[in-house]
Amino acid sequence: MAETDAIEWDPQKDEPADLSELDYDYTSVQDKIDAGLREKEKGNRLFAQGKYEAAWKQYDRCFVHVFTSKEEWAAIGSEGRNAINKFRLPCHLNRGLCRLKKDELTDALWDFTEALRIEENNAKGLFRRATTLIRMVEADMAKEGTDQLWDLDEAEKKADDAKKDLHKAVRIVPGDLNVRNALDELKEVKKQLAEHRKRYRQQQKKLYYTFVSNLDRDNRKITETEEDLCKDMPNLERVYID
Repeated sequence: MAETDAIEWDPQKDEPADLSELDYDYTSVQDKIDAGLREKEKGNRLFAQGKYEAAWKQYDRCFVHVFTSKEEWAAIGSEGRNAINKFRLPCHLNRGLCRLKKDELTDALWDFTEALRIEENNAKGLFRRATTLIRMVEADMAKEGTDQLWDLDEAEKKADDAKKDLHKAVRIVPGDLNVRNALDELKEVKKQLAEHRKRYRQQQKKLYYTFVSNLDRDNRKITETEEDLCKDMPNLERVYID
């Protein structure tokens, strides 16, 4: 596990808009965590019922309960910081999964990345972040043939990042079927990206050939025009200078 004390921290990222119903009667870090755990249990039940958006909002409330000012964060010590980050880890994983289920891929990616900042070798975090990246690449490729633009270079980078995460997850949980299936899915995605790259290069070659052909044609026209002008010019008398 990574050293949690060194994690960069921005409390505003985890603060939902509506705080009116939350109880802030805390006397210790453990009070914060206990209150958050009650919200987390509610979120887990909602998730099990397939109510992903409601569960997402419940996990938001978990983060509010452990909200800590920078001054307090510095004052609670290593034990308190580690306890809060240990609580945040599954909350990021769970909220990220809700966001993934709702196709909020950018938000899901952020949650899984935050989870991995807390514990860099977390297999669930690696698998879910890779899955999110694969979904993002698939969404990019679906734009092909539409009026929407997508960046092939960026899509290839996402696929490469997903591959790194999955290979790392395999080393941690070598027998996990979900990770193996994700690797198979990624292999197909990378194959499709390679086909897009091949077509892109062919299009670039065609554009270059058309450009050069047009340039040659224009140059030939200029040459022919100059030759025609020369034909119409009278012969000049040779003049000798003594």
